[in-house]
Amino acid sequence: MKKSLFAVLLAPIALAACNNKSPEQSSVDPPSAEQPTVRAAESQPEPDPEPPPDPAAIEGATHAVYDLLANRPLAHTVAVGASGGAVVGDAGARFFPRYIQGNHAGDWTLGLELEGRRAAALRKTRQTTLWVPAPVGLGESVFEAEIFNPATQTNTLTVTANGEKLAPVEIEPGWQVVKVALPANTLRPENALELDFKSMGRIDGDLSGAALAKFRIGSVIEAPLRDVRDVADAQSALRIDGSQGGAMWHIWALDGARLKFTALADDDCSVDIAWWNERDQKLGELGQKTIAAGDTWVDLGVSGELVRVGVVPHANTCKGGVELTSAALVLSGDAPKRPEAKPPRHIVFWMIDTLRADYLPIHFETDVQAPNLVKLADEGASFALAHVQGNESRASHASLFSGMFPSKHGVLARGHLKPHHHLLPEAMKDNGYKTYAFISNGYVSEPWGFVQGWDMYRNNLRSGYGIRASDMRGHTVDWMTKRKDETMFMYVGTIDPHVTYRAHDEFIGLYDDPEYNGRFRRSLLGTTLGEIATGKMTLTDREKQRVIALYKNEITYNDKAFGELRAELEALGTWDETMVIITSDHGEYFWEHGGVGHGSGVHQQVAHVPLILYYPAMIPAGTKVEAGVDVLDIYPTVLDAIGATELPGDLQGHSLLPLIHKVRGDYPEPAIATHYTQRYGVQMHQWKLISKKGSYELFDRRSDPAEQTSLTGKRPLAERWLADTFGVFRPLRDKWNKADFGPASNLAPGFLERLAAPE
Repeated sequence: MKKSLFAVLLAPIALAACNNKSPEQSSVDPPSAEQPTVRAAESQPEPDPEPPPDPAAIEGATHAVYDLLANRPLAHTVAVGASGGAVVGDAGARFFPRYIQGNHAGDWTLGLELEGRRAAALRKTRQTTLWVPAPVGLGESVFEAEIFNPATQTNTLTVTANGEKLAPVEIEPGWQVVKVALPANTLRPENALELDFKSMGRIDGDLSGAALAKFRIGSVIEAPLRDVRDVADAQSALRIDGSQGGAMWHIWALDGARLKFTALADDDCSVDIAWWNERDQKLGELGQKTIAAGDTWVDLGVSGELVRVGVVPHANTCKGGVELTSAALVLSGDAPKRPEAKPPRHIVFWMIDTLRADYLPIHFETDVQAPNLVKLADEGASFALAHVQGNESRASHASLFSGMFPSKHGVLARGHLKPHHHLLPEAMKDNGYKTYAFISNGYVSEPWGFVQGWDMYRNNLRSGYGIRASDMRGHTVDWMTKRKDETMFMYVGTIDPHVTYRAHDEFIGLYDDPEYNGRFRRSLLGTTLGEIATGKMTLTDREKQRVIALYKNEITYNDKAFGELRAELEALGTWDETMVIITSDHGEYFWEHGGVGHGSGVHQQVAHVPLILYYPAMIPAGTKVEAGVDVLDIYPTVLDAIGATELPGDLQGHSLLPLIHKVRGDYPEPAIATHYTQRYGVQMHQWKLISKKGSYELFDRRSDPAEQTSLTGKRPLAERWLADTFGVFRPLRDKWNKADFGPASNLAPGFLERLAAPE
């Protein structure tokens, strides 16, 4: 009898894993009235078992927070053989970029039809790297691939697997299946396979080392590679049988969540479900179940961490298979619903330029004092993880006002917002709001297309008005006092704590010796910061301390101005009808990654900004949102808050109000930061991946909040979770619409259908 994949692969490690389990992490739950009796992995299915009671009838309703079938595009195909299993990839499939870091470097030509095979081809290069997960517990294994050699002569492929260079393999012109033996213990839960082709030919007009169709990594499988079906091609019910293998997901185990599977089975067929977590850079089995028809519940035994979940045919001799009609991570109770609320009459958007999140005492420990912003967060909703789409003012503000990623709105190192983009103030005018803007940032002005849609627009810097936060507060109050009966959207773009950093007598003593008499006693100019950034000026440690103190005192100064604005709106009688939005356009480096200022990279110091939403009629006090969000989400959030029934078709974000009310249970969603189109930072929970040309870095911001130590190659589940999310998002970055597609980590059920719809 053929053994199950899990029995073959996990026997060497399952005992060790079980010895480390707590009683709550038993690999097989005891039989109870809430779940069917579980058969051992090697046993035949039991004949005609008594149907178990319906768990929902006992425990009440449940709601799904992660639908495994809807997220089949994020799943990996697992092939099964007599000696074990292998992960199968399809280079011609839409979601192949998960294995090449999203094709970030543009080194692949995707979606080719090449002599009867769908494929991807190397573009203007003969070298590449595949990052591929693999089953665990393997001894000797193999990398097998359908490869097209475009050269007119014999080519040579050299594979380096996880740093171990293997013997070259000759490949003939045209298509062939190439097998490269991998020595025992070469494979890891996550693998880097470097492919180096000696020669190049032409494919689709470009020089290319080779084209790739299907490939697999793991045990030797008897079934032909081309016959294995890609599980990522659909979002419907998943049929699993001996010839088709199974699927593997990487999911976040939410506190209190369980997996629920519903299956239809032919004859006595069944499937095995197993799940693993990460232990000392390896995987340890948490549990395993064999299920047939009906409902099966799985308690993962862990929470607040990543889990790999696999489903494959069970070890039996059935001739049919099992169809999973539903499979989801669920929480008990009905799905939360948003309460109805009256739209805000006034919306005040207080932008704090250059404020990095970890210098605000909300979600972070810091000595910076900002009591008014803290009070607002306590009375509204604060977001623990918000990223900007651009690390400098033009690109970031363009994403804020257009609701689009930089690759779509086109404001990169050059460029401006186009007139056909329907900006946030234009949408507010469409919905009956008067739109007013006082702005102190010179870049957020007419040359870059930021004047569209305002009933009144004034760039104080360019018009010669005061630009300090107290000036901006005064202008705002004066304007709103004269128009308090209007329905209005008021954007206030403050510039502190952007350079010039100025010492405020009231606040500098909070952060530095008031008797300091060095060269930055009163201020630090922007030109001076530029000289520091380029290395023309060097600072002592004491001077660096002073620079940071100046920055901190500017934050406290801005906080005071906002507090005064609030007090005046309360006295005016408009505060209770006002929605308030607080965020920043980017942060600031202070030597954490070798430099100062902003405009480069996507590390947390420039990418992670505060975000606070306040409107008690709609937002419960003290709400803390853990899911990642993007600043471009503010646009659809505001339209949702005012009850807009029509949204511009090119928005790429989604409303944050469902997250505030935990409609999706705080399942991790990615915060995506961009440096134009050159680098991307993708973070979910504490894990952050920075993708750049040809490589990536992984950081654990819980233990390393400043992102100083790369964990690349050391946290396989986190690497794969983020690589899957980024690999789905990046090739679709110009089309992505979170409102329709869902976040890239948790796809909407109609994602593929909407993706295929004509634009």
